[in-house]
Amino acid sequence: MRAIEKNLYIHDNGTYYGLWTVKGTKEKRSLKTKKIGEARRALKTLLAASAVSREASSIPTSPVFDDALIQQSLAKFFAGIIPGFPQPQSAIQPNATALQVHPLPGTQTSQPSTSKHQTDIPVSENPNPEFPGRLNFKDAVEEHHANTPFKAKDTERNFKLQKKKLLDECEDWPALAPIQIWKKIKDLGYKSAPNQMRWYLRSFANYCHEKKWISESILKEAMKIPLLWVNHRQIQMPEPEVTEEWLKMCEAEDALLGSFIRFLATTGLRKTGGNQIKWEEIDLLHRQFRRVMKGGKSETFPMIPEAFDLLQKRSTEMGEPQPELVWNFSDRQLKKATRLMKKYAKGLKLGLTFFHALRHHFASVALSRGFSPAEVALMLGHKDGGKLICEVYGHVIQSALKNKADNLRIVGSLKVAA
Repeated sequence: MRAIEKNLYIHDNGTYYGLWTVKGTKEKRSLKTKKIGEARRALKTLLAASAVSREASSIPTSPVFDDALIQQSLAKFFAGIIPGFPQPQSAIQPNATALQVHPLPGTQTSQPSTSKHQTDIPVSENPNPEFPGRLNFKDAVEEHHANTPFKAKDTERNFKLQKKKLLDECEDWPALAPIQIWKKIKDLGYKSAPNQMRWYLRSFANYCHEKKWISESILKEAMKIPLLWVNHRQIQMPEPEVTEEWLKMCEAEDALLGSFIRFLATTGLRKTGGNQIKWEEIDLLHRQFRRVMKGGKSETFPMIPEAFDLLQKRSTEMGEPQPELVWNFSDRQLKKATRLMKKYAKGLKLGLTFFHALRHHFASVALSRGFSPAEVALMLGHKDGGKLICEVYGHVIQSALKNKADNLRIVGSLKVAA
């Protein structure tokens, strides 16, 4: 097991365990959850129960006495030896409740305290004088979600996931420490999760600062969260002929989903972008299409011949009047398409097992056919001049490398066989 924080450990299977010491003896308990927020709460309950049990065991046991009977016995005793001592009465009146004890001579009963400090505790009308009008933390998180626009369903799905993680880590405003929350996610060992939490915390901090719910220092702390370098997966790019064979297999099993997979492969669009493209954004006459990018700006992209032919065929199949969207698959259908891709990709030992791999494939093929990184970047909607293409999207296609190597001469000229 790996230590996460004090008394909290995580097993290789993802289950959290509590480990603490009681009087020199180590106690280990499964917290029966794989969610860190639930694990922390369960551990806190266990530690509190352990502390109570320890304190109880340290208190010496003693006999239990009935105060009323003791007082009655003492009254009988003194009445027998002291002349004129009042005769004993029942220490407990017949109609008395358990809390109504009859006082014996010479004794006083303690009255219930009516201290104002115990009954009338003043409650501040404004618990956050520094931030007047601030919502409670959970409501603020929900309002931030409600007022955040999303261009894609996947983005909103990821947003909800990060929101849940934040609520697991932070239950109230005093616990909002962006860097500490980010470090806890980072220490779990996931690759891209810290960067996703960074994105969410910066968005949340900006929103709260605009609402004047947090101080400037909290905003600056969120802005200082570093962006971690993630070693992107290396995808084994297939030969173009093998890719065509794989696409035909997908289309043979499910013609509609297979056509959508081919569309992504020949346009370089992301899954959500391809699924939400509208006919009004496609210009078949000039062989180009428009898409709204992540920043909300509309961009125009050239359409390669294979994508043009596919869209013409799709338009003919749909007939008139055409619906607004070209594809419009449900989440369930997209998951089925992913299974379809994996089924035949694994059989052919290809790396095209997920939708985004098709975007990598598009970039790699374009580079192997002589396009510059800057040109490929424009075709994919990147604004960095090709930096991301070189670092992430461009993969070596072995057949293209071999063809170029066969025609490469470092010294002398290339001899053409007779």
